[in-house]
Amino acid sequence: MPKKKIYKNRIKEVRKAKKFSLEEVGKAIGVGNSTISRYENGDREPSFENWKKLAYFFDVSVPYLQGLTGVTDEDIAKCLNKMWLDGSGNKIWLRDYLTASNIKDDPHPSGLNDVTKSTLDYWKNHFSFLFRGKNNLQKDIFEDEIKTVVKETTR
Repeated sequence: MPKKKIYKNRIKEVRKAKKFSLEEVGKAIGVGNSTISRYENGDREPSFENWKKLAYFFDVSVPYLQGLTGVTDEDIAKCLNKMWLDGSGNKIWLRDYLTASNIKDDPHPSGLNDVTKSTLDYWKNHFSFLFRGKNNLQKDIFEDEIKTVVKETTR
């Protein structure tokens, strides 16, 4: 009897969103394209090492790729945009952090949902401790707060 999957992974979703072929992903992590297809369909579970390779290749966290968490880097960027634009004490905290870190340039989001590549890169470069992916830092502790802000910005 086949092993029942507890969760649905996001390998196919992320691969398609980033416009990679099965062959490109397989080559990047050292497996065949049919193996990637079996990973996507849940017919085969990647080894821990292959989960890490996939996450690194896609620049997402392993838990996100596994479907265990729903917070993306874009969600975090939306939260930071909100903090920057809302004019409250949050902006003061962000400005103090940038000043203390000797960062002279400012982010320039045009709105809460402005998550262009340059805006996302700005936040990831200067607030890398909030993001995962290649640096494997955790953001799970902020997940509920981030989801709340994302819901507010998409209303």
